[in-house]
Amino acid sequence: MEKSPSLPRWSLAALCLGHAAVFAWSAWTLPWGQWTVFAACCAALSLMHVATASLAALGARPLAVAWRIQSLAALAFLIYMGWSLLTSALYLNAVYESLGPAVGAIMVASFGLVVLVTLPLACWGLASTGGVRWTRRSSAGLALLAALGGLQIASLRQVAQGVELVGDEALPHIERALEDAFASVETFKKRPPSIKTRRSALCEAPLDEGALTLIFTFNDRRAKPARPLTRCVQVKDAAQLSASAKALVEAHAIKGFVKVDLITRRFELPQGEGLMAAMSFRPGLDGACRGQRCLMPWQLVANEVFDTHNPLSNWRKFRSGVSMRTLKRLIRKGNPEGDALARIESVGWVLDRRGRLVREGRLKRAGAAATPEVVAASTSAAHAYILGSQRDDGQFRYILNPMTGQSVDAPFSLPRQAGTTMVMCELGGSGPANLKAVGRSLELLASMERQVGEGGAGFLLPPEHDPGKPVALGSTALTLVALLKCRPLVGEAHDARIGRLLRAILRSQRPEGNFHHLFDAATGAPAVDRGGRLYIDGQAIYALVLAEAVGQEAPGQWPARDEIHAAVQRAMDHFGRDYWSHFAGRFFFFEEHWHCLAAAAALGHHRHEAYEDFCLDFITYRQRLQHDEGSDVHADYVGGVGYGNLSPPRNTATTGFGEPLAAAIQIKRARGLNTEREEHLMRLSMDFLVRNQWSADTCFACSRRADPEGGFSQTMITLPIRIDYVQHAWASIGHGARVLDEGLGR
Repeated sequence: MEKSPSLPRWSLAALCLGHAAVFAWSAWTLPWGQWTVFAACCAALSLMHVATASLAALGARPLAVAWRIQSLAALAFLIYMGWSLLTSALYLNAVYESLGPAVGAIMVASFGLVVLVTLPLACWGLASTGGVRWTRRSSAGLALLAALGGLQIASLRQVAQGVELVGDEALPHIERALEDAFASVETFKKRPPSIKTRRSALCEAPLDEGALTLIFTFNDRRAKPARPLTRCVQVKDAAQLSASAKALVEAHAIKGFVKVDLITRRFELPQGEGLMAAMSFRPGLDGACRGQRCLMPWQLVANEVFDTHNPLSNWRKFRSGVSMRTLKRLIRKGNPEGDALARIESVGWVLDRRGRLVREGRLKRAGAAATPEVVAASTSAAHAYILGSQRDDGQFRYILNPMTGQSVDAPFSLPRQAGTTMVMCELGGSGPANLKAVGRSLELLASMERQVGEGGAGFLLPPEHDPGKPVALGSTALTLVALLKCRPLVGEAHDARIGRLLRAILRSQRPEGNFHHLFDAATGAPAVDRGGRLYIDGQAIYALVLAEAVGQEAPGQWPARDEIHAAVQRAMDHFGRDYWSHFAGRFFFFEEHWHCLAAAAALGHHRHEAYEDFCLDFITYRQRLQHDEGSDVHADYVGGVGYGNLSPPRNTATTGFGEPLAAAIQIKRARGLNTEREEHLMRLSMDFLVRNQWSADTCFACSRRADPEGGFSQTMITLPIRIDYVQHAWASIGHGARVLDEGLGR
């Protein structure tokens, strides 16, 4: 074989093989669940790089041609990716409002990776094989591409803006028409049957301007047996709407829940089933139509359609957006014509069991504000949910699915049990029902204590603990917090146990002030930590601070107060000065909210300026993640903690901000600082949480076998209610109300 003159060999072969591996991995891992243009391009580039590497290693004469073809193909792929990312960013920015900086940063970062694996080697290849001559024909082709690109961008922006069907000015008239139509609907004393349905509503005419399109969902009591039914009503104005709605009530003998959704805007979707189409649906906010058949946003939530798209086909656990295939299976083809999917916005109402028409769109309250009355009702409902979740042995139900009524008790978690008990003692009061529930839970926790080693230390071990594995300190620390919080309610019955757990915490403290996170279940000695765990240090300090505040009420049973005081001081020194002192600490924090609770609890007896500063710095950072009125997000997201309109805020993250925020307000007040900004954010957080609490009046799609009232899911698009979600939300709202003196603790 003839040799290739004056071209690199081994360096080029090594680089091409490395690039081939990257492109092969991308082709295999990154496609959106089917064979895409992106995957085909990556596979072809991988083969080209392998061919070039082989020819370079052999020093063959065809190397120059192969390298030049590979370089041109890589540049074409770079242009393709740059254009695709740009148009995707523009489209998603228009869909999600004011996401330009965030989407742009993600796209630039992604494009930067593409540049690294294409541009340097391609430029080297073209330069080494003869360069590129610029001609008039090249200029004309570039100008034509730019013109076509401008037209496509304009088309994308027009599609993303959608077609407005109904303006806000019509909503009061529509609401009055609905109230008039539903005046004769019979009410229920208890929660009516669920109206959950997977059926889409078929409209007679396309969704066009100049007509009102409303989707009614109710139980058809004329059917045997009664069943949920969904109907599309299209009228010219509110006057016709009242007559049409009355006709529905009469024709189907409607009683109980009625869900009404007014379609206000329609959007065409990008073609295909890739990531851009999947991410076009705003989770929890948008519905879908296929032709003239439509599913409402609450139906997509109730049927768990959001987060069904698997963008990384080989990473099955990663899901983001709506699967177009799933939507098409749910929505049968429209009639008479039309198969393309469209995204819709809507405004919703629900006729509740008391016959009131309530503004509601997505299974939760719309526009609820945390007034003292609402706060009192919300905390009372959360408390009742937890009381109703407790078994006779003291354990709390882990998960409840409000749509199916299915409940799960396993896996049992000591920290969840202890944390729930702690909040019941803080906010549940001294009523007989709460005292009984607290007593049962404390007895369950006490049964899991094991006295190990010498020195009278006690640790909490899970019921099914493997003796050969180390145990995390968090269960012991949080149980100790619960015992100390409950002591004013239950008295000194657990003082001896508190003393043993205190000795365990003290034994686990390192000389520098932080704590060993694992211990040997047989000896109680610290075990080798392979890495720190979240929450444990803050929980341990919190327990010591609470014990120090009690003082010497249990002489001979607890460690000396001076010993506890010294341990608290060492811990606060470490976490206030050394723990988060690295460069990145000026930019972000992990979940440090237990430290805030500890710092606030220490205000009356153990002030530590640096430790308090640590809490205030953490809150300053977390404020950046809370949506306020200036965040340009959907109104339903205001007050929540999240990352823009791209995904709904998590209730769990919001409670993880609200609880320490209440503590930070206490700290700033103790320093004589202004807290107006923090108080405003606290109210926004509470507003968000009460909007996202499950309510008997708005849970029109919930199973009658479930009792979700007062519960919280993780987000507005997820269904399962976990006991720790409820516990933290109750704590956040309750403590927020106390520091604001609104509804509780007066």
